[in-house]
Amino acid sequence: MKFFTPELYLQYNAADERDADRAEEAWEHAIGAYKSYLKGHRAEMPPNVRTLAEKCCFHDAVLLGWQTHDPSNSRRSPASPMLTLGLQHGHEMIVLCYFLSGSTKESKRRKNWAFSPEHKHWLYDEVAMVEEVSPGSPCDFVHRVLWSDGSELEIPFMDVIIDRFPAFNLAAV
Repeated sequence: MKFFTPELYLQYNAADERDADRAEEAWEHAIGAYKSYLKGHRAEMPPNVRTLAEKCCFHDAVLLGWQTHDPSNSRRSPASPMLTLGLQHGHEMIVLCYFLSGSTKESKRRKNWAFSPEHKHWLYDEVAMVEEVSPGSPCDFVHRVLWSDGSELEIPFMDVIIDRFPAFNLAAV
């Protein structure tokens, strides 16, 4: 994470009021810097990537799961691998389908992380240009997500599809 670091998130939730106030200022600065970064790269982003980066807020969404699909194992499809990630956010089910440009990476839960490892929730995320990470690489993207258990998911991708559905209550069925 470049703008919204896990350390900043922990400081933002500090018990000491002065530490929390300083972190809030730093958080506001990070928001402005991230928005400027996105604005500078907006023209290079396909519409769905722009929507993901600029308009989607999945904070506190519950992770339902994710799965990688490798169509190269199929004789019928020369398509790139995909990652499907499912979330429940309020009364919505959200499915993110990433067209991968590399392998996803998940970091382990951080030691001494102050928040619960139960029921992973989406805390925050960043979308970045891959060339920012690896100069000279093709113009792809990386989506980094910090989960409530302190782990991070890094998704290198070319494009994304965002689907939203009304969530249904299994108890009512």
